[in-house]
Amino acid sequence: MKNFQNFCILILFLAAPLAGASVSIEGVVRRQDNILLIQLAETGVEHQIFTRNPHVMDDLRSLETGDYLSGKGWVYGINGTVEMTTVEFVGLKKLLGIWRTPSWEVFDFKNFSRLDLYEPTNSKTLNVVQLRSLRYTVAPDGGHAWSILIVDSNSVDVGSLSVSQEAIRIDLFDPQTGDVAKTIQLKPFKW
Repeated sequence: MKNFQNFCILILFLAAPLAGASVSIEGVVRRQDNILLIQLAETGVEHQIFTRNPHVMDDLRSLETGDYLSGKGWVYGINGTVEMTTVEFVGLKKLLGIWRTPSWEVFDFKNFSRLDLYEPTNSKTLNVVQLRSLRYTVAPDGGHAWSILIVDSNSVDVGSLSVSQEAIRIDLFDPQTGDVAKTIQLKPFKW
């Protein structure tokens, strides 16, 4: 009987998450058939992702190979899986690169958190391009849209983001009313 109790305790220990409370989970995701995998930034080890939360499931379904995922969850030692309980922010691979507006504002998404914005300004003698270095964060918003937060030293903009291979749409909200204050349509920059 004592051996059986020890065996049960060992099984519970191995089946339990590595930490008692949820831990930060960060890494790059990869799709393999209908399975979502994450290569953890901390260890470099790849794990299969699952969730019991239907809202988190919707967020995970929207991710593609090469996207970055950050959230909370548990890493299970016995079967090498990761259970996601929340998705805090994501990095969308298809967002990266250089995009432009019809008025030739150029958005250069450098990585999953840095954006350089080149804005043409006209003066009486020269055409000048002003550079603004911005920070941004993308988070799940349910459905096919994402929430985006764009920050520089003078302002904070909150909006909704839709991304495809050929277009980006950013609706920035008025902080007082919540209505759309500005819509930015972007197309891939081509020389």
